[in-house]
Amino acid sequence: MQTPFEWLNVYPQGMKKTINYVKERYNNTPMFITENGYGNLYDPDNTNEEHLHDIKRVNYMSGHLDNLMASIREGADVRGYFTWSLLDNFEWTYGFSVRFGLYHVDFATQKRTPKLSASWYKDFIAKHKTESINIAHDSETRNNWNKQFKANAMLRTLSNAVVDDHSPFPTNFLFGTASSSYQ
Repeated sequence: MQTPFEWLNVYPQGMKKTINYVKERYNNTPMFITENGYGNLYDPDNTNEEHLHDIKRVNYMSGHLDNLMASIREGADVRGYFTWSLLDNFEWTYGFSVRFGLYHVDFATQKRTPKLSASWYKDFIAKHKTESINIAHDSETRNNWNKQFKANAMLRTLSNAVVDDHSPFPTNFLFGTASSSYQ
């Protein structure tokens, strides 16, 4: 799958290769996958429906998550996955012309609308339920999270969930989205 950007290569198998490399090289140290996402060029001439039907992002996420699951099945200690990003946002080199969000942002009105990828990701998480965890909100815990992620992360934990016996995701696996800021 091609993207309109020479710097954004789509290679889902790279997820598995990289995780397995880290697993072997660093004695299977615990890993969190952050800022894994697909960007598309914003076209102001597109209809709202075209902005929201982001099938390429869905295919990107599906391929990368399939490879993540394969690595976990092979014993990699991956504890969380955070897609990039929750909302369309400002990208350093491209400004507002590149859209990575699961939610479309109309920057003129600030209206946020879920894209197809938001529904797909929600369904994926529901299919691979893990037990919920409680995260304390003391300063020590916040500092530990900040050190691990080096970015703001919106954590999504699932309440009243049971582990799916067919899911490779371990108990308390974290799913979420990352964002540098909220517009």
